[in-house]
Amino acid sequence: MAGDVAPARAEMAVVRAGLRDLGLRQASVWVGMFAAYVDGFAGDHAAAGRALDEAEAVATEIGDRWFLSTIRVDRAHVVLAGGDVTAAAGAVAAIEEIAAPHDAEWRLKRHAARGKLAALEGDPARAGAELRAAAAIADAGEMLTFRADVHRDLALVTAPGGAEHRAALATARTLYARKEHVTGLRALRERFGAEEPRR
Repeated sequence: MAGDVAPARAEMAVVRAGLRDLGLRQASVWVGMFAAYVDGFAGDHAAAGRALDEAEAVATEIGDRWFLSTIRVDRAHVVLAGGDVTAAAGAVAAIEEIAAPHDAEWRLKRHAARGKLAALEGDPARAGAELRAAAAIADAGEMLTFRADVHRDLALVTAPGGAEHRAALATARTLYARKEHVTGLRALRERFGAEEPRR
């Protein structure tokens, strides 16, 4: 998050190899999920997908459905980032196969995935509705990064220059800054440039 993505990926590789050697399977699932986040920060969605595949294989072996539900919803976001509508639709549908309706993270990510898929499919009204639902869940808690991500995605699907767009962009920037999430702030600048974030 501090912007040092290359050394972060190298450290993750060392940790994952060590956990495999030690046979610490549950811990390896956690770290595989974190590695996917880091690969995503680097823009390497293929690597993120591979990390989630490995994590899912272990989670399936140990029978941990909570891990599986989180991995499925995270994979949908990785596939969505690739922009392939057909693959994304399949990944979003797969979220429902292992549900975690009492988990706020899963619920907000599920709505966000549906919203991003709707945007890819050319349905901005549905995209906005799903991302507003995701933001409502996120804003009820303290998950700063997930909240920032959802507001960033809402800014992407709302009309540029409109009040909702400006508010979403301002919220995303504020939350990334509170988290000291340099990589998130950098991605916002690359996507939105110097666009005025005032409400």
